[in-house]
Amino acid sequence: YAAIATLGKTLGMRPQCAMVLCEWDRGDVCARYPTSTARGSRWNNADRIGPWLEESVAVFRDNAAHMEFALHGVGHEHWENGCRTRAEWFGREGARRWPRATLEGHWECFRAIMAANGLGPDDGVSPPESFVPCAFHFLWNNADAESTGALMSSFGIRFASTPFSSCTFVEDEPLFVDGGFDHDLVVLDRGYSGIPWNVYDTLPTALPSTPICGIHWPNILGADANDTREAVRRWIAWWRVLAADPERIPARSMAHAVSQWLWRRTTVVTAVGTGEWRLEATAMPAKARRLSLLQPLELSVPRNPGDPPVSMLCDNARLTSVMVHDTMTRFSLMPQPGVRAITVRLVDAAVAPPAPVLSPGTCDVLDVRPVDDGIEVVLRVYGRQRPRLCVPFRPQHVRLTAGGPAVRLESSSVRDGNIDVELVSMDLQGRKAVVTITP
Repeated sequence: YAAIATLGKTLGMRPQCAMVLCEWDRGDVCARYPTSTARGSRWNNADRIGPWLEESVAVFRDNAAHMEFALHGVGHEHWENGCRTRAEWFGREGARRWPRATLEGHWECFRAIMAANGLGPDDGVSPPESFVPCAFHFLWNNADAESTGALMSSFGIRFASTPFSSCTFVEDEPLFVDGGFDHDLVVLDRGYSGIPWNVYDTLPTALPSTPICGIHWPNILGADANDTREAVRRWIAWWRVLAADPERIPARSMAHAVSQWLWRRTTVVTAVGTGEWRLEATAMPAKARRLSLLQPLELSVPRNPGDPPVSMLCDNARLTSVMVHDTMTRFSLMPQPGVRAITVRLVDAAVAPPAPVLSPGTCDVLDVRPVDDGIEVVLRVYGRQRPRLCVPFRPQHVRLTAGGPAVRLESSSVRDGNIDVELVSMDLQGRKAVVTITP
């Protein structure tokens, strides 16, 4: 767990951790759900309880800004009288379905184990919102009230990834070649990195052509614990090379990945002049807006070292952030509600208003909007975050105007027109916060 946290913190991401929780079971909850483990009602987890469990939970609590706690399963398989059928949520061979009540029981068991480890509602922690199906077995059917997507949607799961080659499609095809909706669950194609699940310290030889690059945890660990630090360094170096490609946007979270995938798949970009483009989201499904899946659209413009800084003027959209990298300048902008076409043009940074978000950390930037004589920045905050903001006036007041007790504004400081705020959310799944800045 600590290796994943280091990877996420260094790269400014929240790697999705698909969790199997039976070995975190402190009270033999799994025995009440006999199809979840090989031991059935005789399940006993006493041999696996020790201080390492508290340490594991602490890694997630202390690093919510750098790793995402996601649903995989309780015991990964479906068990009847000690016999295994792959897999926990759907038996792909022979299209074996498990009774809905059984699957709801597995979800109850997963949440009960979370709660027993201080990760439940009483601790201010929400259930996971993202999902990777066990053994990648997924029944896809929008017409079936008991499809995998229908089941997960009823649990409050919003995002999923799985290799489409492992899905069982009944009548329906995905909306796009690499993603779509099963009921209200958005599912992205999870490609195969070419690395077996049980191989230590190994990098992919090439990326899959899918939105998600899936690996397994041993891949970033050393075969010996003392070698893990060097293995993580190799992954960091490999990923930084990928992130330098203007054609690729490394996702900060699964929610961010889904949003950028939707913009990418539905937006037509047309050059209308030097440094000017027209963007039309011609195929954006209405469901994407209904389910609040869209964060600001991101554009990368290649740059060379020594190029003067540039900004962007937008028609029918608000510029939310500008981030300068060695090989590109990345712009984020939020189209105005109901607008399908916007025009953007590059300008000298000195003549453009500053973008409000200079560095979001791993927060989800949900919106930036003017209010009275100030600006509101709407974020989804995971763990402890220190986003850097900027406004076109001398800021005097920075306050948290929405978020409730689940989010705290720990501090704010103003330097050279930039505002550094420190926000804390105790919820591993993040909480929405509105930061208001006024003169």
